[in-house]
Amino acid sequence: MLTGRSARPDAGGMVSRGELVAGPFGSVRYRLRLQAYAGYRYEICGNSSQEVESWNQLPFSLTQMGPIDRRLHIALSEGMLDLFVAGSPGNEFFSVSFRAPGRESKIG
Repeated sequence: MLTGRSARPDAGGMVSRGELVAGPFGSVRYRLRLQAYAGYRYEICGNSSQEVESWNQLPFSLTQMGPIDRRLHIALSEGMLDLFVAGSPGNEFFSVSFRAPGRESKIG
């Protein structure tokens, strides 16, 4: 839902197709690119089985070659945000959830 004051979403999510990119040591990752807003929280879920109930929170990296070391990211500024998830070809769709500052809810 968009707020009239700032024209930013309060909370929500989207299913995004990742772009397959090279990871460290010959691995592959998916890059998810999205618009970020300062103070918003971002989380990623994946579904390897395509079952409705099978979405699970996934760890990710903020850089293509960096460590996959977080399950939550709070954006410090506005602009495009790249998130990198380990993966294998055929599992390229991910759910990205976001919440505005002060909004608390559980994913899943």
